[in-house]
Amino acid sequence: IRQHQDNIVIAKLRTNQPLTHLDVESLEEILWKEVGTKEDYEQEYGQKPLGEFVRSIVGLDMNAAKEAFSEFLDNTSLDSRQIYFVNQIVEYIVHNGMMTDLSVLQESPFTDQGSVVDIFTDLTVWSAIRKVIEKIRRYILDNDISLKKLAEEADMPYHRLWCLLNQNGTIKLKDYVAICKAVKEPFDLFLP
Repeated sequence: IRQHQDNIVIAKLRTNQPLTHLDVESLEEILWKEVGTKEDYEQEYGQKPLGEFVRSIVGLDMNAAKEAFSEFLDNTSLDSRQIYFVNQIVEYIVHNGMMTDLSVLQESPFTDQGSVVDIFTDLTVWSAIRKVIEKIRRYILDNDISLKKLAEEADMPYHRLWCLLNQNGTIKLKDYVAICKAVKEPFDLFLP
């Protein structure tokens, strides 16, 4: 994976950009043909999504992480402890690629200036931060949704859905809304 960091798909993962179905196929090509086989991967990592696996190796670009949390880092109403906490989340995600288990927030360095409840007395701010953490993870996990299942849930022929998702981002609003409804996510889920 590290030998392929100049690959556009790996660069997308590193910069927190959503992947297309073709991007996922490109990852499969690298991992299952150049590095090993699909069976080798599944034996070693089980059903772990490819994007999550790659992101755990290459991490997330610091600028992409800071941009994802810019709403909080640029917010002058946060106090120094809150900014420190958000910066620790950014550092963690840059190093690990994503935060899959929020229990790490109960350990140092996150607790160095107090617990989440101590630091964020306004839980709406903490809730918004959690949504950003989840959105970063969802960018990876959403790419592993079965297209056939998604087509069924969106009440759309499989071939039409495949074509829509492979048009370099040009998708009709009504189809986009149908897809978002099918996966029971807000309409802005796939937007940067």
